[in-house]
Amino acid sequence: MRDTMPAVVEVLASVTGSTAEDWEVIMDGPDSGVGVDFWFRNQKSGAEAYINLDQDHLTISVDEEKIYDGCVRPSHKRRSRHSV
Repeated sequence: MRDTMPAVVEVLASVTGSTAEDWEVIMDGPDSGVGVDFWFRNQKSGAEAYINLDQDHLTISVDEEKIYDGCVRPSHKRRSRHSV
């Protein structure tokens, strides 16, 4: 799931009006037991962000206030009906 980290921090930056470089990974958050949990701290403001990714559902909270809760679907390449 580490491959997911760059995309997750980019979404966090997008919804908070910051940059990905503003956020550092922190490891002192609890595990929800559902999906994958990510914890970040904003190096400029000190704000802490919690992100939970469970299949195609993403929840983002900053300083315990939920700021995003919705589905995310990766783009899929359309497969041809014909085999090559």
